[in-house]
Amino acid sequence: MKRIAALTALALSLSACAPALTDATLRLSPTALQLHRGQTTSVTVWFNKYVFEGEQQEGYRLNVLDLRTRGLRTVTLQQDLRATDTALFQVTAARNAELGRQSITVLVSDRQGRNVQQTLTVQVVE
Repeated sequence: MKRIAALTALALSLSACAPALTDATLRLSPTALQLHRGQTTSVTVWFNKYVFEGEQQEGYRLNVLDLRTRGLRTVTLQQDLRATDTALFQVTAARNAELGRQSITVLVSDRQGRNVQQTLTVQVVE
């Protein structure tokens, strides 16, 4: 359990310290959701990076961090993205997931480790 907490803290601190991916936007739909215990839903991710001379149109990576959640699981259906792309991921609440508000961090990073991120708020209910 201590190892998981340490890895969680490390992953979050690394993403917080990473330089921003400029000229990029990341949108989620929905931006917040309510899940009943045992329910699964999909979230759409829209990513757009304005590409200037010398920049790549490929090589972006979608990561969904559910490390601090209590009874939520995410499955990313597509991780490799282009400069303008759409992807889906699924969120499932366990049958005994902790009730209340939880956060999932969604980020897209480039090959240099720069990223843009959004937070998905999940309200778990009976």
